[in-house]
Amino acid sequence: MKALSLYLTSLNRYRRSRGFGVHSPFAFYFIKRVIKETCRYYSYDIIDREAKLNHVSRSEARLLFRVANHFNPGSMLVSGYNKTAETTLKQLSVNAVVTVAGDGYDMYSKYMDNLGDDRPFIYVSPTTPLSDDNLRCLIDDAIERQGVVIVGGMKRGGRIRAIVKAAASAMTWGMTFSNGRTAVIIGNRKLPRQHFSLWF
Repeated sequence: MKALSLYLTSLNRYRRSRGFGVHSPFAFYFIKRVIKETCRYYSYDIIDREAKLNHVSRSEARLLFRVANHFNPGSMLVSGYNKTAETTLKQLSVNAVVTVAGDGYDMYSKYMDNLGDDRPFIYVSPTTPLSDDNLRCLIDDAIERQGVVIVGGMKRGGRIRAIVKAAASAMTWGMTFSNGRTAVIIGNRKLPRQHFSLWF
């Protein structure tokens, strides 16, 4: 059923990916200049090498870097042990603070508490050890604090896709951008609630 749905919506997803039918100036810019950006970034060689070494998607690692580069967060959290995501985020600058949280919800709470006025920036790996309830709580908390959550590897795990879908449905503001494998959730009160299914 999922394959049929993707086939039936493929033309619409293709058009949206090129900016057609996207009325929000923020969403149009984000799709064209961040998600679909084709120019090479300065750290792609390192990111590509790390992705190949760890057998993860090169395009997903590059997307993570472009999104992080766009928002330029002060500190970032990787949920689950993911060497590629950690290396990718550390390429932002020499001062990039990347926290890798494994077992236990305490590390996630500590990260959120130490943010101060900064907005959270979280990458959720498909290997995240968090339970469904804790993962949903983490995503909801990040959205409430107007943060950014990138969820990778949704194709590999149906439970993560279901949690992301439930969190997106509960949003009252902000935008989500997804291709079925990776989702970018932006919790910004200034943005209307919109969900974009794209081809990237």
